[in-house]
Order: sequence, then structure tokens, then C-alpha cells
Amino acid sequence: MEENLRGLEALLCEFFDERTNNDRKRAIEALLEGFQSSKGAWKEASYFMTHTRNQYVCMFAINTLESIIHKQWVVLQVSDKSEIRSIITGILKEHNQSTPPFIRNKLIKLLVDIARTDWPHFYPEFFIKNIYESLEQKKTLVLGLSTLLIASEELATPREENVYTLRRQELRKLMNEQVPRILRTLHNILLKVLSGKGSRNTPPPSPSHRPHAIKTFAPLKSSKENNNLNPLSYEEDENEIVELALKCLAHLFSWISLSSVSLDLTDVLFRYARQSVGNLGCYAMNCINEVVYCQFVPDNYQNFFLHIFKNAFSLLSDLMNGDPTNGLVAFDEVYLEKFTELLRNFVHIHIRRFYSNPEFPMMDFLSLLFKYSFQQPYLEGFFSCLEVWGLFIDFVGSSPSRVSHGSPTKAFMKFYSNINSSDNPYAPPLMALVRDILKKISFKFNESELSSLNNIVIDDDNKTEWQNFLFHCIEILMKVASNFPNEVFQLLDEGWKEYSSVYLQLTKYIVNSSFVLPSEVEYRQLHCVLRDFSTYLQIMGRISSFTIGEHFNSQLNIAGSYMKQLIELVSFGSQYKLYLLNSPFPALSEDFMDVHAQSLAALKAWCHWLAQLHREAIKEPQQFDSHCRELTSSMVISVIPVIKSGSNDKLMHAVAHFLVTLTGTVRPPSIWKLKEFTELFSDLPRLKLLPDAERLMVRALSNVLLLTWPGISDQRWDEREKHLKKFLGEITINFGKLSSTDIITVKDAAKPVIIHALRILGDLVEHILNEVTQSKKLIHDCIKESINISFSLFPLYLDDATLTESLLSFFLIIFDVLKAQMGHEYVEKSIQNLLSVFNQEQLNHILSTDEGSGLKVVEKFLQILQFVVKEPDSSFRKFIPLTLSLCLDHICPLVIDKPSSDLKTPLYSLLFETLFNNWQYFFKSSVVRCLAVAGHSKINNNDLKDQNKELFHRVMEAFGRSFLQPDISVFKQNLLNLEKLHNKWKLYEKEVFMESLITQFLTVLLQVLIHRSHDLLREEIITAVYNMASVDFNAFFSGFLQVFLSGMEGLNDQQRDTLKNNFKCDSDFPTFKSSTDRFINDLRYYRLCNVNQMPLTQGGMSFT
Repeated sequence: MEENLRGLEALLCEFFDERTNNDRKRAIEALLEGFQSSKGAWKEASYFMTHTRNQYVCMFAINTLESIIHKQWVVLQVSDKSEIRSIITGILKEHNQSTPPFIRNKLIKLLVDIARTDWPHFYPEFFIKNIYESLEQKKTLVLGLSTLLIASEELATPREENVYTLRRQELRKLMNEQVPRILRTLHNILLKVLSGKGSRNTPPPSPSHRPHAIKTFAPLKSSKENNNLNPLSYEEDENEIVELALKCLAHLFSWISLSSVSLDLTDVLFRYARQSVGNLGCYAMNCINEVVYCQFVPDNYQNFFLHIFKNAFSLLSDLMNGDPTNGLVAFDEVYLEKFTELLRNFVHIHIRRFYSNPEFPMMDFLSLLFKYSFQQPYLEGFFSCLEVWGLFIDFVGSSPSRVSHGSPTKAFMKFYSNINSSDNPYAPPLMALVRDILKKISFKFNESELSSLNNIVIDDDNKTEWQNFLFHCIEILMKVASNFPNEVFQLLDEGWKEYSSVYLQLTKYIVNSSFVLPSEVEYRQLHCVLRDFSTYLQIMGRISSFTIGEHFNSQLNIAGSYMKQLIELVSFGSQYKLYLLNSPFPALSEDFMDVHAQSLAALKAWCHWLAQLHREAIKEPQQFDSHCRELTSSMVISVIPVIKSGSNDKLMHAVAHFLVTLTGTVRPPSIWKLKEFTELFSDLPRLKLLPDAERLMVRALSNVLLLTWPGISDQRWDEREKHLKKFLGEITINFGKLSSTDIITVKDAAKPVIIHALRILGDLVEHILNEVTQSKKLIHDCIKESINISFSLFPLYLDDATLTESLLSFFLIIFDVLKAQMGHEYVEKSIQNLLSVFNQEQLNHILSTDEGSGLKVVEKFLQILQFVVKEPDSSFRKFIPLTLSLCLDHICPLVIDKPSSDLKTPLYSLLFETLFNNWQYFFKSSVVRCLAVAGHSKINNNDLKDQNKELFHRVMEAFGRSFLQPDISVFKQNLLNLEKLHNKWKLYEKEVFMESLITQFLTVLLQVLIHRSHDLLREEIITAVYNMASVDFNAFFSGFLQVFLSGMEGLNDQQRDTLKNNFKCDSDFPTFKSSTDRFINDLRYYRLCNVNQMPLTQGGMSFT
């Protein structure tokens, strides 16, 4: 064997030599694989492992043993198995301290893999010899802990494919029997290390398990003797021992019962959690968090968790009473993350247990949480703390039924009744939170930190670092305001007035079209003030939601005051245009523009309050009408100069958005009488606006004419039509001229004109989808000629994918919104023309190019066909055959078998809508079937109409083929659509489905579960299988399963019988799901075992 060993060493060194070519490597691989499948290879592998120092050879030998254990174990002789175990155990114990950790763990994994199969029946000494005996001796302590950790991972929580269901349950039961001894052992190990650290760490009480139903606890006070956070000094081996013990506990806590965890053990964990520098504190926090993760806990565990959270409170107190200069900067970032996670778990899961418990210092806890949050040295840590506060605020604002399980207590009912009252005990800490968040986001108080935030680079959420920071902070402010709006308004008011006053006095620094300040310092100060003012404007816009609805009457005065101030600010910014002034400090121009944009955005948000004021004015005109008119006119007059000046694209876009909201939400009739507004109708075509701003302005102006005016009986529709037709005619004048132009001569030049008109008109139509019929009639009458022109242009631009897509998008919108106004005959004729032009040849040409723009054209065309098949009018039924032919004969063959395609979603949606909305096209109605049976008619009693049988089959086959593809979104879409068809039309109960389709669908769905290719949809797949099986459970249990298993390769007859017999024949869904999970898991396990039972070659192999 020694000669063979030397040859193997040379061979592996050659394999890993970078100079070895791929052909030679493949030859070596084949040789090595042949060795692993040879009979008796384990003996040579064992020799290699014990007689080499070459790590390549050692790993190869271990991999060989691993292969034998996985693939040959059941056919080995008992004596061979025993010898293999002895060899591995001997190597581990004899070379324990010299073996590299990665090799040691690989060897341990081999023993655990054997135990997963043989323990305790054929390997009864596994736990005693490999774990408990190793844990009793210092020199093998690391080995024992490593074995325990791997055993917990592989035996208590094995991967599904590694063990069949009954064995998994047996292993969990066996592991649970070991838990008390394991926990006692780990407890003692941790205590022993602590006891050697000197008298300053007072040993905790006896490790015996204290009962949970303890009445009282002594208060946990911070002291230098008992609770300091100075890291203890550990020897290298002690550090490794504690780290492994804590890792073991963390994994154990993830699956053992909470009743196994003693309070004494949690005390020891908190003592290690105080080691805030290094890894041990983090590992201890992992253990504590695993315990705290438990959500569904019996009431008798309240004192258990109270004890844990008193320890957490004590630790938090010590964290905050540390170095007052550096705060939390000295602590490891990961440690702080783990501790914040503990606080999050407490607030999210357990706070309902303690908010009224006099033994838990809730207010002191909130005070410390407050300090902890604002001393976070890292931004992500601060965001995590804000999340904790958000969860607490959610608790404060939750209804009694949500927070309490069972009947809410009197204490909570009293607490809940004071939610929006200053009597609420949590109002003061939450107001302190608001106050300090306002300081945190203010350059006035926090310039150094805020200046370091990036406001240029955009992340995946399309936010800069500064915007993300502001977003998190403002969200918490809004959560507090939802419970205490009055108090938050008061806290905001001081800063709001200060910044507004400064801004409105800036005119005194305007000198000859320049903005001049006395010194450079004042420029910097003003820059900070403007940044803060911009932030306040964002907050004021968001907080407007707490002045409407139920808050309207109580906040009426303050809301009116804020509205007037905002109008004054917008008017000031529009009048003086500070962003256009010259300044030696360039950043000020951007600041002025941002303030003006934010003031416009805030005013837009307050339009919802103005809308409610208008509704009140309709009820009580004498009290509110004049006030509404005054506010509306002031708002409009304050923003119009920005649009007319055309000086800044960003601001013009903001004004356009504002006007859309004003005219669409408030709908003030008085705006029609404002000269400044009505002048825009004639001025707009001459204004230089970006496309989006122009589109919004057209919509804003058209809203006044298209939308109903609330509270007015005479809507003046005839007068509106005249004005709207004139306005839209001017906006699309060049498009209208195309009807009298030879388009061929100006085909290319007309493209931007057509796209512009379609975008403008399509946007108007789309946004009146939910408006009254009269609005739809008005827009239809005004754009009827444009609709006719667009249809006439369609055949001429089929070779232009971009323009064809724009036309189809427009057609889809008008069909969807204006079909009643256009009339069924017009719509039907238009669709007929589209189908004749956009024929199969054209479709094939576009699909064959596989270009993005071309695919979008087909996608839009499929969406139009969806509209067609969803129409209830019988005249549209004639389009169904052509629709299905296009889908099944031309589109499906090109896209259905591709791993991914943008056309799959609209294609399958069209097939589904065709069936869902035209069921009687394929199936006879129940009336026809009844008449056929009653009259003994010769009509075939099959539900499916004979002439459409093939079409139905082909649609179902298309659905089935999608389940063979990796695209999970299409898979989910089609699975849910099948369920919808069954829920409405009883698809699975149809004779044609039961006879020829149900077996295919059940087979493919079970195959998907077996291959685990779509595990994210496991629940949905099992639900669909259950619904199909429930049509005839007897046929499923006695027939289908037998057929399915007989066709399943990789199983023997005994395994097939076992799988079938273990599938419970119960018809309730929970049992069926459990049986299906077990069936899939065991089937995978059996197949894996059978695949691994590779044939052995006779004789050994030589590497020389």
C-alpha cells in the first residue's frame, strides 16, 4: 500500500499543478473515480489517511470514505462498518490537536452521517463515545463540541433528501431525549470557564433548572463588580471552547422546546453577552435571540421572559452608562446589530406581555432605548433602531384585539382609550423621539453628520444616501403623528415658523439680479437653513394627511393657517425666482430651487385638505364658500408664473403635478373664472415644456372641462365640449392635418407628430376610466376624428415597431374606456380591420426578428385580443377561432419552450381569458345538457362541444407545457388561473378533463415537487393537486398513485408499495398536505439512495 500511496500523492500533485492540461486532468479524475467504486476501497483509503501528511491525499481519502458511506454502506459487512467507525474515531482522538479544523470537521461529519443511518440500533455508542466522553476531558473538549454541533445540525434538523420521514421523526425524538444532559454539560462548560476569571465575576446560582412560575425577581442593578462590560481575558483554547459551546446552544435553541431552557443558563449567556469586544458576545447574543424568537408561548412563561428582559434591560443600561465620550463607537458593529435584534424581538413579539407589568421598568427601558438609538455610530444601526421604534409605535396604536390574545385586559383597555390623549403614558417619550429626530435631520444641530451623506449616487431603490436617511426618519415622525397629531404639530411649529420667516426675508439681500450676503460664513449658514427648510416642507406635506377625515374638524384652524403660509411661500418663490439670481456660493441656486419645488409638492399634498373643505362648503356655503374660493385663486395665481416663465424644467414639472392634483382632486368650479388659469388654454401650445410636463398640463387643463364639478346641478356640458374641442384641436393641430395630407410624402416627418398626439390623447382617455358616462361621451366626441385618423394610419406604419406600439397602446386605451361611446359596431369593425392588417404573416415576421420593440408590439396586440375575448357581446365570439389560431399556431411554437420570454405572460393571460369569459363556446350550457338527457336526444352527452374539443385540448396542453419551464412567474400565473377556472367553471370535474388531462396535470405537478424546481410555490402546487384529487379521491388514492409510482424510475417495488401505503387516504386538506410532503420527501430519499448504490468493481487499483 505504501507504493500505492506514493503514486496517489504524485497523481494528486500533478492534478493540482497549474501546468497540467485539461485532458490529463480528466484522465486522472476517471482514475480516481474508478478507485472510489472499487471493492474494498475503504481499506486503502483508511491507510492513506493515516499514513500521509499530504492534504490532497487526506481529503481524497475522506471523500472516498464519504462516498462509500453514502453509496455502499447498506451492502457493507457489519465488521467492515465497525472497522470504518473505529478508524475514523481513532484518527479523531489520536490526532485531535494536530488535525486542521476543516479535516477534523469532515471526519466528524462522516461519523454523524453513519449515525444518521445506524444510531442507536447499530451504533448505540455514538453519543457516549463521540460526544459525552469527549466533553469530559479537556484535551478532547473541542472535538466533543464540534461533534455535538454537527450532530445537532445533521440529526435534529437534517436536509429533506438525506433521510426519510419516519427516520427524521425518530431522530428528532432521540435527540430530544439527549437534550437535558446536553444542556447541563454545556452549562457546566461555560460556568467552568467563567469561574477561572477571578472573583469579580460572581458565579450564578446552582445550574439546576429553576421553575418558570416564579412570583418575583430581584431587581437587576448595574454594578462594576457584577455587570461591567470590560472584556475578559481568555486563553486561545478557552476562547475556542466557549465559541463552540455557544454555537451549539444557538443551534439547539432553534429546535428544542422552550421548557428545556433554564433561567440559570440564560443568566450565564447574559454574562457572556457582556463581552462586547470579540466574537463571544455576538455568539451569546445569537443564543439569546434564538430563545426570544419564540412567538407562541404559553402564559406561564411570562415570568421566564420577564427575567430574560430584565437581564437585557440591565445590559442596555450598562451599554449606555459606559464611556460618555465615545458612546457606542467603541463597540463592535456586529455586536450592536445583535443587541438591536434582541430589542427588536422584545418589542415586536413580547412587549404585549410586559407593558403593564409593574416589575418591568418600561419607561426606563424606553429612556435607555432612546439614548441607544441616538448614539448609534453607524447609519444602518440607526435605521434598525428606528425600526424598533416603529414597532413600538405600532403597538401603541394597535387595537385591543390585535395586541391581546383572547380578551383584552382592563389595563390595556384603559391604555387604549388614552391613545390620542396627553394622559397616555407613552406620549412623553414619543415626543422626545420626535424632537430628537428633528434635530438629527437638521443641519442646524447635526451639520457634520448630514454633510457626509451622499446626495448624488442613487441606490437600487432610486434614492441617494441622504434621501434614504430622510425617508426613514420622516416615516417614524408620521407614525408618531398618527397617534399624537396635536403634539407633533406643536413640535413642528417652532422650526416651521423660524425657517419660513428667514426665507421670506431674503429679499433684502437681492442686489441687481444678484444675491449678496455680508460674509462667506453667512452663505454657509443660509445653505444649512435652506436644506433644513426643504426638509420641513417635506414633513409638512406628509403631515397634511392628519388634517383630513376624522381629524378635519379638530384641525380646521391650524390646517387653514398652514395652507395660507404655504401659498405665501409658493407665491414668494414664484415672484422672486431666487434660484435665477447670481451668487458667489453656487450651491444656493440649487437650494432655492429645491425649496420652491418642495413648497409646490407640499401645496399639492394639502390639496386633499382643500378638497374636503370644498365638500364642507357645499353643505355650509355661508361658512366655507368664500374661504374656498380665496384659497383656490391664491394657489393658482401663486404657481402660474413658474409655468409661464419657462425658466426651470424641474419647477415646471412640479407645478404641472400640482395643477393635476388641484383640478382632479379638488375640482373647484371657481377656477374656471380665473383669468390667470384660463389664459393657459391659449398659452400652452407656445410654452416650452418637456414632454411629461406638457402631458400633465394638458391633463390639468382638460380636467376642468372633463370632470364633474361637485355640488353644482348645471354642469354646462355643451359649453365644455366647445372649449375642450378647441383646446385639443390646437394642441394636436398638426395631427389633425394628416387626414387631408398624402401621408406617404411625409411619412417619416409625421412620426413625432403622431406619437405626440397619441400620448396626449391617450393620457386623457386613460384617466377618465372611472369617471361618469358624460365625461367619457365628452372626450369621445372631442377626439372622434383623431380616433379615425389613428386607425387609418395603422396599416401605413406596420414596418415601424415604435409607432405601431404607440398606435396599439392608444387603441387598447380607447377600447377599454370608450367602447360604449364608440358603439359595438364601430369597435367590432375596427378590430376586424386590425386583425386583417395585423395578420399571421405580419406576426411571424415580427416574432422571427426577436427584437425588443417588435415583441412589445405583439404584447400590445395580445392585450387588445384580451379585450376582445372578455367582451360579453356575442358578436365578438367570431374572433375566438382566429385568436386561438394566432396563439396556438403562430406564437406558442416560437415562445412557449424558451426559458424566458416577455410574451409568455400576455400570451397565457389571453388563453386564460378566452376560456374564462367564453366557457360556453367550448362547453354546452347546463340547460342544453338537461334537455338532451330528458328528451333522450342523440346529442352527445359529453359537456364539451365536439367541434371545439381539439381547441380546448390544445389550450390545456399549452398550460401544461408551461409547468415544464423554469419561469416561476409564468408557472404561478398559470397555476392560479387553472384554479380560477375550476372555482368558477368546475374545470377539474369536466369529463374531458378527468378522462385525458387530470393524470397529466397531476403527474407534472408532482414531478415539479420532486425536482424542487419551484419550491417557492410549494403551497400553491399542493393546493392545486389537492383540488384535482378531491374530484375523485378514490381514483387518486387507488389508481393514480399506483400508476404514477409504476412509471417513476429509480425505485424498487418495495419502495413503491411503502410510498403508496404511507399516503394517508384522508380527504381533509391538512392531512393531504402532510401526506404529500412526506410522499415527496421519502420518494426523493429512496431515489437518492438507489442512485448511490453504485456497482462495485472487483479488486483494488494501482496508482503507480
